[in-house]
Amino acid sequence: MKTRKLRVCLAIVASILFLVTPAWAAGGHDVLRATLANGLRTVIVKNTLAPVVTTEMNYLVGSNEAPAGFPGTAHALEHMMFRGSPELSAEQLAHITALMGGQFNADTQQTVTQYFFTVPADDLDTALRVEAERMKGILATQELWEKERGAIEQEVAQDLSNPEYLLSMQLLAELFKGTPYAHDALGTRPSFQQTPAALLRQFYDM
Repeated sequence: MKTRKLRVCLAIVASILFLVTPAWAAGGHDVLRATLANGLRTVIVKNTLAPVVTTEMNYLVGSNEAPAGFPGTAHALEHMMFRGSPELSAEQLAHITALMGGQFNADTQQTVTQYFFTVPADDLDTALRVEAERMKGILATQELWEKERGAIEQEVAQDLSNPEYLLSMQLLAELFKGTPYAHDALGTRPSFQQTPAALLRQFYDM
């Protein structure tokens, strides 16, 4: 446990800035790497094919770090990150993104939670400021969580009705039995129904 916490604390967040194409498809383009004083690792891949930029924020925490008995906590927190922060409400986030003509999305895996934000290249500073605000805190109130929980439960129901997804879950359970990798990051409806907003805030702070 101490080793895992140390790894999370040291890594903090990996920020990867893609200009249109990922690093492995960037060909001869320069790749710049730097570690900031606060431990934030950055990678910049430049490609001038189109005047857009994508920021990818990688928090090195995923479903493996979920509290015992609460699978899907990282997935729930991923959703709550779009419900606003103390200095940036969900409505402001949506409004700013629409004005820039941008789009955002996120993904939770066993060992990482990723946030993607694609905007015109001239608006890179705005995109980074938005992500910085989301790093400072979230609005994990019980009222907001109860609203978001419905969206997550619909997502769970949709995936559990997919035969291919059910097969992948069975394979994980057999191949990685007895390890955190025996389940994916989705979570379960019973777990979400028992999850209080305070637990999500505690997980975010950790």
